[in-house]
Amino acid sequence: QGPAFLDLFLRAVGIAGLDTTRDVRVATEVGTAFLPSARRIDVVVEVGGTGIGIENKPWAPDQDAQLADYARQLRARYGDGRYHLVYLSGSGGPPASLPEADRARLVAAGRFHQLDYHPGLMRWLVGCRERCEA
Repeated sequence: QGPAFLDLFLRAVGIAGLDTTRDVRVATEVGTAFLPSARRIDVVVEVGGTGIGIENKPWAPDQDAQLADYARQLRARYGDGRYHLVYLSGSGGPPASLPEADRARLVAAGRFHQLDYHPGLMRWLVGCRERCEA
């Protein structure tokens, strides 16, 4: 399918301007290198030199300062303008582990994106099914 599903996902969360036709890597359970706790970002997609950290919370609550730590880790790894943090929310609510002022700052900078399971993630899945060539 090439980059079709990734392109649809990036569009769904509001990330534009990345060339997904080459230099794309995906890793799961990516450890946070410099943090004292043994946290793991669920999925990290690297597109060129840009990192996209995805935290999936279908039902479990956030851990204390979890997304704030992930934002710090991504910024340290990829640089201030070369990362995005995506929060997949099963409940539809904002992350409890990222203070509202920090979230607003990241949103204003185009670095934080939230996608709710319903309807957002469901729309993405339907779009993938429609684009699927198999």
